Amino acid sequence: TVESLLRDLNRSLKEKDALEAHLNQTIQNLLVDLDQTLQDRENLVAEKDAMAKEFEATKKNMSEVYNSDLADLVDSGKELHHQIAKLQEEKDALEQKRQDQKTTQEEELRKVRGELVA
Repeated sequence: TVESLLRDLNRSLKEKDALEAHLNQTIQNLLVDLDQTLQDRENLVAEKDAMAKEFEATKKNMSEVYNSDLADLVDSGKELHHQIAKLQEEKDALEQKRQDQKTTQEEELRKVRGELVA
């Protein structure tokens, strides 16, 4: 009958409306999830960029410290080399002075012996 068909049609329309509402809610939920995923991705990219900048700054700082320390070591090495050369000169001068004194003492001893013999 017509009433039965109208009731079936009305029930079908209600089911269609319910399915459509459910589908719209599902789509809305998926859009919210997608927005959150995109926001999370943006945050991760920003965090990665910040970490990369921090790494580069740390690397640059460590390089500067290394180069500074290396320059200090080179300067210290040059200073030590200079001090060693100076000490070697002093040692050589003292050795020469000792040798000269020894020679002088030997000559004086020969002279005194010569006077004693004569």
